[in-house]
Amino acid sequence: MLKGVTIGQYVPGKSPVHSLDPRTKLIVSIVLVVSIFTIQKLPGFALVAAFVLLAAILSRVPLGLIFRGLKPIFWLLLITWLLHAFTDPGRVLYALGPLKVTYEGVREGFTVVVRLALLMFGTTL
Repeated sequence: MLKGVTIGQYVPGKSPVHSLDPRTKLIVSIVLVVSIFTIQKLPGFALVAAFVLLAAILSRVPLGLIFRGLKPIFWLLLITWLLHAFTDPGRVLYALGPLKVTYEGVREGFTVVVRLALLMFGTTL
């Protein structure tokens, strides 16, 4: 039933990330989570994404395994983005009857999806 789910799985290895003290990993994880939820601008997200990518490279965990971590929450991400796109008020990009897609909704939905994805990638490592 849970075949292919990578959330919480330990991947053994010998890398700089694997050899870190557990307290260091915990502190870095907390800083990462706080950063993800306090950042408001694209350059901040890019910096966190670069850090997560660097950690992934240093851990030598296959990137495919890390990306598979998004598989269980793919529908959650899609529904989150759609709900923001259709329900947030703002400048209308597209209207189909009573349904309206707003620029602010698309942007906020994208921000939430990126936050959740970075959270999954970071905590998978």
